[in-house]
Amino acid sequence: MRIGAAILCFAIALASGPAAAQSLVFRVDQATAVRDGDQLVVHVKGAARTGGWAHPRLVVRGVSDNKHLEIHFMATPPQNASAVVQSLVPVNVSLKTRAPSRSVAAVKVVSETNSVTAKIVAKKKHAPQATARDHSENRQTQAASATTRLRPEFLAR
Repeated sequence: MRIGAAILCFAIALASGPAAAQSLVFRVDQATAVRDGDQLVVHVKGAARTGGWAHPRLVVRGVSDNKHLEIHFMATPPQNASAVVQSLVPVNVSLKTRAPSRSVAAVKVVSETNSVTAKIVAKKKHAPQATARDHSENRQTQAASATTRLRPEFLAR
């Protein structure tokens, strides 16, 4: 029974064919890199040559020149027999990984036809979020100052 199950699994694996290899995406349009503590968050926007590309991802290749972290923009191309849109299709992907050393100042994202280099910036500290009550108090203050500004005009008449 176990031997039969093993043979069946092997036959299914053979019938499914080889796993589709990932290729570089056609182009990269924009890249951002933000250091958040010991993490690096990279966002990339680009385009695939046609529709049907799947599973986009960013593959870290390593540090080049001790200043750039090289990342390849990859995705799985459509199967040869599939009908796909013959137009550039937007592709977006993000990666969160361990931040490189502080000596690495930028991320270089490589695609099939170009590359984009993005400076690694520190995450900005955001001010506390204002509440709805804070906004209504602001409106009341603005309204009061507006009437104060109008009052001298009425006195001049």
